[in-house]
Amino acid sequence: MNETTLKAVAQIFRTSLSDEPWQTIGFRCRPKYGAIFKRLRPEWKVNLEGSVLKEMIVLFTTAYILAGTIKANEIDEVVNLYANGYGSVTDLFRTIGYKTKLEACAHLRDSIRLYVDTDASEWPGIMLDRLKIKELPDEKLAARIIVGVIRFIESVRWMTAVIRDQPEITG
Repeated sequence: MNETTLKAVAQIFRTSLSDEPWQTIGFRCRPKYGAIFKRLRPEWKVNLEGSVLKEMIVLFTTAYILAGTIKANEIDEVVNLYANGYGSVTDLFRTIGYKTKLEACAHLRDSIRLYVDTDASEWPGIMLDRLKIKELPDEKLAARIIVGVIRFIESVRWMTAVIRDQPEITG
């Protein structure tokens, strides 16, 4: 994997773990709970937050692919990096919320390819379906997320254009 791709992956994680995209989607900030506290929270909320993180990683990766920074033939390498980690960071698949490396690789690869192969105008519907928005028991949160997903997707589309026009921002 080349240095540009590694820098893009690092940026994808930095962005996914910052508060801003979470706020765009409708959360107060990025959820930061340990394993013990997660057990005390409603399961649907923990699952939702995990799904949002996965979708962010997938969509930010899609942006870098569509911008040409990450090449289509590097998708498998990038997905393996997401699952395995890099350097001293190992078993990254658990941090992202997968039970196994195999599950992480299959889901991430298929998800990235889905978004890459789909017109961006359809991304909000895909993301909302994948977040199971209609099943959320908190209607106010669901409404915020619906609006937030539309805003988030628009941000990802703008991000794609900026990366394409200014590839040096990756580093």
